[in-house]
Amino acid sequence: MKQGMQAKTRDARLDAIKWIAMATMVIDHFRFIYHDVPWLFSIGRIAFPLFCLVIAVHIYSKHDSQLVNEKYSRYVFWMISFSIISEVPYQYFFNQSKSLNVMPTLTLGLLICISMHHIKNNLCKWILSLTLFSSVIFKSSLMYGVLGSLLPVAFMFALMKPSMLWPLPVIICIFSNYSLERIGEILSDTGQYNTSAFIIAGLTPVLGMMFIHSDLKLRIPPVGRWGYVFYPAHIVILYFIRNLLEK
Repeated sequence: MKQGMQAKTRDARLDAIKWIAMATMVIDHFRFIYHDVPWLFSIGRIAFPLFCLVIAVHIYSKHDSQLVNEKYSRYVFWMISFSIISEVPYQYFFNQSKSLNVMPTLTLGLLICISMHHIKNNLCKWILSLTLFSSVIFKSSLMYGVLGSLLPVAFMFALMKPSMLWPLPVIICIFSNYSLERIGEILSDTGQYNTSAFIIAGLTPVLGMMFIHSDLKLRIPPVGRWGYVFYPAHIVILYFIRNLLEK
């Protein structure tokens, strides 16, 4: 797998994961329009771990020892930019949510991944410390909390040693979605959708890593930088759809 990810040709498996992540994210957000369709939430548990897996694969596949290079700079720039751009439509659509949109969590996860990948660099150690500190300080505002920001690096460790560390992203994914108390309630509840959402949250990291390790030959339309625009754009579209339906 490592050789495949280092290849200069575009990895269609990664594009496939991006498409699935975006599609399941949109499905999840439709539950804020159709409130009486509980399975939308269950399907939505697929999106976040797949976005985190994409970040991990991107960083793991880069072996340039230089910390600040053009690709990293562009990556961080676009993530920060759309974290800011997405917040206004996010707050309008989600009715003044107490948490920020998902992009800040993913951006912190990206910085943690980069720092850990080049941890011998002194600047990386400072960036890692600052990023972890920020995650803890702003945990109540981060979607998926501190553990959500650690999920990309958990995936990166699992990619490095899949036979030993594959459970790591599974555990972090589950606990970034559910508290211990909530897990107990779900396991004692016979509700179909509560259980299915929990199972999907646990299975998605495993299935995602299996897919990345596979030798499938796919022809998938690439997801370029327009993928950044897609996040705030789909929220704006759903906002207008909801307003039209409520009239």
